Amino acid sequence: MNEVQRAVLFAAEKHKDQLRKGTDVPYIVHPLGVMEMLIRAGASKDAVIAGILHDTLEDTNTTYEELVEKFGKRVADIVKFCSEPDKSLPWKKRKQATIKALKKCNDIDVLCVAMADKTHNLQSTHRDWIEYDDVWTRFKYGQDAQLWYYGAICKIAKKRCNQTDNMALKTLMLNYWWEYDKFTTQIEEEQDHRIGAMCAGIEREDYEPLYYDCTGTTAWERAMGTQEQRRINDILNYPDHAELLKQYKRWETKLSKIDVQAPEYDAGLVEMDKIAQHFTERDWDYVLYTSPRYSHLFVKMDREKYLGKATPLVEQYLKLSERLGIAKLSCEIADEIVAKMDEIKSQFTESDWDKLIKSSPIFMRPMINEQKKKYLKQH
Repeated sequence: MNEVQRAVLFAAEKHKDQLRKGTDVPYIVHPLGVMEMLIRAGASKDAVIAGILHDTLEDTNTTYEELVEKFGKRVADIVKFCSEPDKSLPWKKRKQATIKALKKCNDIDVLCVAMADKTHNLQSTHRDWIEYDDVWTRFKYGQDAQLWYYGAICKIAKKRCNQTDNMALKTLMLNYWWEYDKFTTQIEEEQDHRIGAMCAGIEREDYEPLYYDCTGTTAWERAMGTQEQRRINDILNYPDHAELLKQYKRWETKLSKIDVQAPEYDAGLVEMDKIAQHFTERDWDYVLYTSPRYSHLFVKMDREKYLGKATPLVEQYLKLSERLGIAKLSCEIADEIVAKMDEIKSQFTESDWDKLIKSSPIFMRPMINEQKKKYLKQH
């Protein structure tokens, strides 16, 4: 029996009487989910073992000395870092301590385990949010507090993703970022749907989002055929420039299969740029509704740029931001792009900042607003 198998059996025994918060799911599902993420990302063996054991110190009667004896000091130290030292402290103080520790930590294995743990927790909450009405009531501190914490972790993931050369850590941080973006986007959309339904006179029990299918469509949308859904269907069936949109989508598909640093990729972007010059607001809605959710941020940026709502400086910044979002970029190129973005931000007026905030998704606006205050104060 190898060390990973021993760790699985050890964790299963320690967590045998525990369930995931507010569910009938055995707790061991979580450590195993963390283990799978770490293995798929290519994390080290120590990180994988620590991922399996990461909650044993915090949530069971396991001692640090026991972990050292059975799995070695290195694994025990990783688990210790990933455990909250004092559960008697108020929730927010504990989470603030975790955020502070992650900002300062430079241990790749520790960061890998921490990001896999946070991502699996976020995925679990997201899945339960889709299936159940009362997911936030499981937590002593509800939706606003949980989303604050998830958002704080996402800021760390975004910043450190471009600072590391370790592909396992980069992969795990990107996974968290995408999961957070997907979850918060659906929360935002669900709130918009409720408002739309109430305006249309539809009762709460008829529009309550029972579940999302693979396209992100809610059950109440399909059942009720709301005004918003009819509007979307109308746009999908009758865009202003159907032929141009077909060409644009063909290029989009083609570029998804090309290395981003190949000359053909840049040539394709030039062709898409020529086509996009003719798009109307209705056409951009079509592009948004036919794009995967992870790309919505970039579509919204392009929309602002081509419809002329962004100033030249903001347009430059958005182009660089879109380029930075490509996962295959080397860290060296990413650092150059970040430096250029910082240079542009130093030239922003208050109006530029306001336009950038308006063209960004809701979950990013508080962070950009903080940057605005900082830069305007310095310059």
